[in-house]
Amino acid sequence: MRSLKTRVKYLHLEDNSLKESSDSDLLSTEGLDLELPATIYSPLGVGGSPNHLQVRKWAVEKWLSWEKKSMLNFYEDLPYAAKTKNLEVEEKQLLRELERTCGSLQKIKEPLTKTQLERKLRMCRYYFSQTDYSDLIGKHASNRADPGSMEFAEIFYRAG
Repeated sequence: MRSLKTRVKYLHLEDNSLKESSDSDLLSTEGLDLELPATIYSPLGVGGSPNHLQVRKWAVEKWLSWEKKSMLNFYEDLPYAAKTKNLEVEEKQLLRELERTCGSLQKIKEPLTKTQLERKLRMCRYYFSQTDYSDLIGKHASNRADPGSMEFAEIFYRAG
């Protein structure tokens, strides 16, 4: 994230895949001195990763507590979204669930140039706790594009 010139604050929580999870595992931002951000990016929750769902719940609650003054975007959970066979069905279910709290969600199809995709894949390879899914993610970005008008794309859902 820092390579993208994004300010980062870490919570130093264990990944749920490395420990037993419990409902009492809550994200605490006590002492982080958070300022109102212009935009919040949250995982959508495709694939049901407990960590992603936990972060999504926190992001929605913070957005609401900040009176929706920030832009709230839900991003594709990669590589989970790329590996999901019925992605559209799962996304629709997640969107219906989120719309109860967030209101209508707008689908944003963001075109990616080949250079942007290559950079994204390079950044994905730095995520050392994951297997290298760069080929799968590249194919997914190609599948998300509108044929004839863009070669690659990624999808966001914007609240509000």
